[in-house]
Amino acid sequence: MLAAGCAFSAFFAGIAGGRVDAPSEEILSVFRAEAAREAVAYRRAVASLVARYEASSGVELTPATRPKVGLKLSTEFAPGLATSRRLADALLDLLKARGYDNDAVFLLDMKERGLRRAGFMPPPGEPVRRYRGHPVHAMDEERFHEKWFHDSPLPPARDFRARLLLRFPADRLSRLREERRSYLPADLFLEETHWINLPVLMDAVHLGVDAAVANASLRAVNNNVRFFGHAT
Repeated sequence: MLAAGCAFSAFFAGIAGGRVDAPSEEILSVFRAEAAREAVAYRRAVASLVARYEASSGVELTPATRPKVGLKLSTEFAPGLATSRRLADALLDLLKARGYDNDAVFLLDMKERGLRRAGFMPPPGEPVRRYRGHPVHAMDEERFHEKWFHDSPLPPARDFRARLLLRFPADRLSRLREERRSYLPADLFLEETHWINLPVLMDAVHLGVDAAVANASLRAVNNNVRFFGHAT
C-alpha cells in the first residue's frame, strides 16, 4: 500500500506548468508529454502516466483493488508554488471514470491556510469542506495518531514551542515530550489507503530540491520546521 503510493508519486514529480516528465529508470517506461492549457490535455497525460504505472508496478487502480485513495497535495507556498488544480482535476476525473465515488477519494495537506490559498478548500465559514464533492483534510487540525510519530532531539521552532505552551500551560513534562515528536498523518497510514503524492518541484535551502520525497516525508509530518532549519 505505502510502497505503491510512493512509487506512483514519482510519475507526478515532473508535472508542473503543463509539462510531464517521468523518470528514466529501467523498471519504468519513459513518458513525456507537452500538455496544453486545456483540461483535456491534462486528462490524456494523466491517463497515460497511470497506465504506465500500472503496467510497471502490477498495481491496478480500481475500487475493487484499492477501495480508498488519498491525494497528498503540496500547498505550503500557495498561491504560486502549489499542486496544479488542473492536475488534481484530471486525476479526480480519471478516478471517477473508474468507479470511485466522492467519499472514496480525499485530498490532504499539512495546513488549512495553504489548501484555501490553492483553491482546494472553501473560504472560512463555509459549512462544507469539500473540493468537487471530495473530502479535504488539513493535518494541522490534529489529524494524527498518538502512537505514530518520529522522535528526534532536534529542538522545535519557536512558534511550535509557543503553541505547546498554550496547549500545556501547566504541564512542562508534556511540553518537553511533544516538542521532540513529529507525528505522521493518520489519514494516510492507518487505513487501507492507496495514497498518491502530487508534489511541486522547487528549490530548497537545505534539501537542494524539494519535490516527491520531501512531500511524502517532511511535508507530511507536523513539527517539521525543526528539520528544515538544520542542514544536518
